[in-house]
Amino acid sequence: MADLKTITGILGGFDRVELSSFEKYVDSPFFIRDDQLKNLLWSCIRKSQNDTDQSPKDIENSYASKLWKEAETTCYHFLIQQEFDKLTTLKANLNLAGIKKRNIDRLYKDALSNIEKLEKSEFDQSSEYFYYRSLIEKNIFELKTENEKKNAKVKIASELNMHKISENVDLFYILEIMKIFIQDFITEGNKSLFPELEFALKAAESLSPDYQSVTLYKMAIENIVKEKKDPQKWKNWLKLLDQYGYKVPQEELAYLKEAYQKMMEK
Repeated sequence: MADLKTITGILGGFDRVELSSFEKYVDSPFFIRDDQLKNLLWSCIRKSQNDTDQSPKDIENSYASKLWKEAETTCYHFLIQQEFDKLTTLKANLNLAGIKKRNIDRLYKDALSNIEKLEKSEFDQSSEYFYYRSLIEKNIFELKTENEKKNAKVKIASELNMHKISENVDLFYILEIMKIFIQDFITEGNKSLFPELEFALKAAESLSPDYQSVTLYKMAIENIVKEKKDPQKWKNWLKLLDQYGYKVPQEELAYLKEAYQKMMEK
């Protein structure tokens, strides 16, 4: 059952910026309409900051058990919202899906324009990014009317959409397979090639050099599999990591660095 300890425990995991955002979230009538729930959450915030003289027992007795459960759910919803706000590519995809579902043609051009801007500003090259890009291309393709698809120029554009869908799905698959190898190498020390990885490495050779996240994985895996401690090989990899590491999610970046350290220790 949720109680003061539950809520303050969740709040204790927030950094300063997240806690400030949560306070705004609690004060927003869009998210929190129940005044009692709002008061309960503020009591928890103040208690987590040691900014109240109220005892834990007094705080807990001031509110019904049902409200404590709602407070816990509110915290979870806030965390979901925080993560969702970071997923610009997913939001662009959902926007297109919404336009398609409701046949809102007048929003179509604006949506495409926003996606073009996103392509220029989005630096993420995670497997999830390419997965959502494939869905975006799918929605763009499906939004074209039957009459448009009969038009020669649009037909060419549609074929390009199909190519992009395929390419993005391939990138998603390649990166997921490479991630599995790196994680397995770190935890189990396993550096044997398996069929899916052989396919991924071969497919990566034909990809554009613009996909630096794939190149980072590919270089690291090849060095690990061949047990290369060649300083120059790893120096080239570290240089690439320094230049393009920002395109790889932080958690994956940590795995890649850990794999490198493990190779250097051997």
